[in-house]
Amino acid sequence: MHQLCKGTAPQPQPEKEFWELLNTLYEVHPAFKKCVPYYPTAAEICKEIEDFILELQQKTTLPQRFSVEELTEQGAV
Repeated sequence: MHQLCKGTAPQPQPEKEFWELLNTLYEVHPAFKKCVPYYPTAAEICKEIEDFILELQQKTTLPQRFSVEELTEQGAV
């Protein structure tokens, strides 16, 4: 209720497959880190994996902003 009053709505719980895929990314990341001493460009791949994980988490778990006025205009409220 508190989130709704602040103009945010919780997202639905991601499916089990999402968490399994995210865990796979968590496993792959350290493997690339071990490659950095031998293949320095692996550091760039690590950064891309980190950014991708953060983006996935934000898009699927953070509350979404909404406007009551816009929803009312659309007839959703």
